[in-house]
Amino acid sequence: MFEKWLSSIGIGGATVDAVLNQETIQPGKEAKGVIKLTGGKADQPVTTIELKLIVEYYRDDPDSETHYLCETIESHKIDVIDIVHEGEHRTIPFSFPVPLHAPMTTEEQKMAIETIVHIPNGKNCSDRDEVDVFHPLYMKTLEVVKALRFSPSTGYGRCTKEKGGHLKQRFTFSCPKDVYKIETLTLCFEARPHDPLLIIGINETEYIYKGLQPPDGFTEDAFREVFRPYKSNP
Repeated sequence: MFEKWLSSIGIGGATVDAVLNQETIQPGKEAKGVIKLTGGKADQPVTTIELKLIVEYYRDDPDSETHYLCETIESHKIDVIDIVHEGEHRTIPFSFPVPLHAPMTTEEQKMAIETIVHIPNGKNCSDRDEVDVFHPLYMKTLEVVKALRFSPSTGYGRCTKEKGGHLKQRFTFSCPKDVYKIETLTLCFEARPHDPLLIIGINETEYIYKGLQPPDGFTEDAFREVFRPYKSNP
């Protein structure tokens, strides 16, 4: 069975390890793994272990000096309320849903799971590790665009968020000049939990499509129809 070690946290003499049982996690499905508790040379009380799925995003706010921020899009608590005894070995399984609006991992966009160990009357301990999120709907839609001879360009897959708005994951492409009169092409997936949007930006025009749902996403025929007015040789 595949195991991805997310964190190893030492507290007193004990160790708390978070292990994911899958290489990637997928929106709309469960992330599954185990917490491994290993006792040290003395008993260690632990109340709760918390797992958080975190996305880093860019916010263009002229009033702030901080542009890269983090947001928790899912959290899961494991109640231990117990003592990890000296020399003890214990395994606690966990699972939590990965939200449908979780962004997809790219070279420009990272996702992480943070493990937090809550200790009674003491300082909580935490550790964070990157995790791969595979989004079949996004991937299928992007592959259709690539098949039409568009190439990924700078900032491909980066998440942004306007103040008070939803997370948006943007995929930018360079365009084949011999086929389309398009200077810039951007696919933007707006992460609304129950009503995802696909915003196609062509030059300075935006086309908004609601309810982008599996399994087909946005088809090649649909893209050809959007691109038709921009063909170099209509």
